[in-house]
Amino acid sequence: MDKELYRIKNNIINKVVIISAIFISPSFIASVLRTLEIGWQNLYYLHTIMTVISIWLLFFKKKLNLNTKIHFVAVIYLLVGIAGLYAFGFTGGFYLCLIPIILSGILLKKNVAIRYFSVVAVFYVLIAIGFVKDVISVSVDLNLYQIFPTTWIVHLFGFILIA
Repeated sequence: MDKELYRIKNNIINKVVIISAIFISPSFIASVLRTLEIGWQNLYYLHTIMTVISIWLLFFKKKLNLNTKIHFVAVIYLLVGIAGLYAFGFTGGFYLCLIPIILSGILLKKNVAIRYFSVVAVFYVLIAIGFVKDVISVSVDLNLYQIFPTTWIVHLFGFILIA
C-alpha cells in the first residue's frame, strides 16, 4: 500500500511540475513584458529565477525524490506569491501562496501544511503592517496597472494554475 500511495503522490506532483512549467513560462513572458508599461521591477529577477527552476524541475523530475519535488514547487509559488504581495499589494499574485499550503496538505503531512500556512501568515501580516504604516508602497500606478493587457494575462495564468 505504501508503494502504491507513493506512486500516486509522485504522479500527482509530476503533473503539477508539468502544468507549472507550461503555465509559468507564458506568465513569466507576459510579466516581463510589463517592463514596457511599468518599467523594470526587482520582482522580475525573482520571476526569472523561479521560471528557470520550474523548467529545470520539469527536466529533472524523474531524478528527484517526492519530497524534494513537492518542496521545490511549494517554494516557487510561495516566493512568487509573497513577492507579488510585497511589490503590488493585493493586485499582486498573492493568491499563489495557497498552492504550497494545499499541495503540502494533500501530498505531505498536515504539520507541513501548517508550517507553510504559518510562513504565509507571518509575511502577510508583516507586509500588511508595512503598507498600513507606509513603510512599503507600490511603485506603480495601480489604476494604470489594471488596464495593461499583460497584467490580465499574468493573473489569468495564475488562476488557471490554481484551478
